[in-house]
Amino acid sequence: MVVQGATPEDRDAALDAILAAIGDRLAVDPTLGGTVDLAMPEPPEFITEAIDGAAGLKGAKVIVVLEYTADSPLG
Repeated sequence: MVVQGATPEDRDAALDAILAAIGDRLAVDPTLGGTVDLAMPEPPEFITEAIDGAAGLKGAKVIVVLEYTADSPLG
């Protein structure tokens, strides 16, 4: 996900809110409604990007590992 804001603090706050929402959702329902056995987020990887003449960007990549069982090795 990527956010844009006028200041680094604005970008941090916006990205923190998104990451908190993802964490809260997975904490409330780690099986995603029974679709998987367990959904586990890994720590985010952050990027920042300066844009000449515009507000900068800050982004994060969050990998969510999904564990499940299947009747065959191919799922």
